Amino acid sequence: MTVLVTGTAGFIGYHLTKRLLEAGHQVIGIDNINDYPSPELKFARLNELGIARVDAELEENERYLKVVSDPYQAADKAHAIAVLTEWDEFKGYDYARIFDQMLKPAFIFDGRRLLDKNALKEQGFKVYTIGEL
Repeated sequence: MTVLVTGTAGFIGYHLTKRLLEAGHQVIGIDNINDYPSPELKFARLNELGIARVDAELEENERYLKVVSDPYQAADKAHAIAVLTEWDEFKGYDYARIFDQMLKPAFIFDGRRLLDKNALKEQGFKVYTIGEL
């Protein structure tokens, strides 16, 4: 399975990515490497996952993990998107375009209750809000 993980270098994103890789899944990550908690820590987490810098592909596991900054490139042929950050930019993406690029069924796991669940369902996504019954 291919999963797009937002905030790949953040605490939750890093741990989710690590688990997905250990299970043999492919991960495409997006991260803006902001100042919280610190860029050094985020680069250390990416390095532990096998990435020397954000735009570099893994040498050892390049078939499993790559980090990109373009959401449409990241979603191409992905099975799922895990939204783990509260970045406003995720509210403005063209999810119809993203849905068309993804493998079906296309899943979104919204860990921040950031997205319009009903609108995404109308577009065809299988939507799960993390922490919601």
